[in-house]
Amino acid sequence: WLCNFDQKVVIKHNGQCVLLLLDNCRSHKIEGLDLLHVDVHFLPPNTTSRM
Repeated sequence: WLCNFDQKVVIKHNGQCVLLLLDNCRSHKIEGLDLLHVDVHFLPPNTTSRM
C-alpha cells in the first residue's frame, strides 16, 4: 500500500514530498522500498497514546 500511496502523492501534490508519521510497530517495514515522494519517520516508542 505504501508504494501505491507514493504514486498518489505524485498526482495529488504535484510531485512534492510528504511526511508520513508511523507508530513504532514491528509490522511497519519499509526496508527495500523505493519511495521517491514519501518521507517516512517512526515515532519514538510509547508515544502514540500521548498524542
